Amino acid sequence: MKHKCNNCNNEVDLPARSLFDGYSKTLYQTMLDNVICELCGSLASMKKELPREIYMKNLKRSGIPIPLTYWDESLGNTVLLDFIWRNQHKSLFIPGKTGTCKTRCVISAASRIMWADPSIRIQYHSAIELRKKASHAQKEEREYKKFMENLFVCDFLILDDLGKSTATPASREFFFDLIDRCNTHKKRIWITTEDNGDGIRGFMGVQHGDAFVRRLKDMCFCYNPNKIK
Repeated sequence: MKHKCNNCNNEVDLPARSLFDGYSKTLYQTMLDNVICELCGSLASMKKELPREIYMKNLKRSGIPIPLTYWDESLGNTVLLDFIWRNQHKSLFIPGKTGTCKTRCVISAASRIMWADPSIRIQYHSAIELRKKASHAQKEEREYKKFMENLFVCDFLILDDLGKSTATPASREFFFDLIDRCNTHKKRIWITTEDNGDGIRGFMGVQHGDAFVRRLKDMCFCYNPNKIK
């Protein structure tokens, strides 16, 4: 399938289903221009878009699993992907069973945001790994303060698979602190989970459960509102 670049006017053959299918026509063409310029060796893309080297550097710095950024539309949940893209400037709560492509959709959308805008800073964390890091930092107050500050030097956070990590008093305290700070400081966060509201309450325990879910409802736009009552 022939695609023409608006930057350099060159044409190249690209698969009909490209990496950027399913998005707005303007953004699709902008991303496509960059790909074409890279393929034909033109430097025209430098005028408008992010060079691939900087994109890859930003991607690695974000913590996003790079293999999951490559999207095949035929394999994914396009309804969820469209929901994330249309609401990308909001905090999102995305519940769903294993196999519904929650992680892949979130990562795909985040990587394209970074591709389109080099100034965007994103941090991706699996809940399990983040809990382990927080547990280590919690041993010393100064270290924990620095740890939390580092989490917020970005435009938005991605917290993947909340509820899968071991529920200990320390982990519950950390996750509540994280969501409370996001709510207070209006920090955008995308959260994926296999649990609904009741499951999250159970994970967070009697002390934090209700207050935690209340904050999620206040700050997040939910993919399935019935899941967070």
